[in-house]
Amino acid sequence: MGVKSLPVAYGHQKKAWMNFKLVEDWMKKVFVPEVKRYQEAIGKTGEVLLLIDNAVIDLLNSVDELVTIKFFPPNVISLIQPMDQGVIRSFKDLYRKVLPV
Repeated sequence: MGVKSLPVAYGHQKKAWMNFKLVEDWMKKVFVPEVKRYQEAIGKTGEVLLLIDNAVIDLLNSVDELVTIKFFPPNVISLIQPMDQGVIRSFKDLYRKVLPV
């Protein structure tokens, strides 16, 4: 089974870094179409805000007029995102207890 047969968006870069092309492809092929589908399903329209952590890709605001992108400053995500303050770790610990690997 190759990655193309998996039901997920897949992209790669030779050095395993996130770059503009990967994010741009994801935005155009996955994020924006899904946002539009969701908005249509709930009967809403308008701009959406995408928050990206620690990104150096600042050219993305030109990808689609529907999406406004804001970048968190480097190394502050744990201060502003509660999930990074132990909730995910606690969930993983409980998950491992229930479904031992």
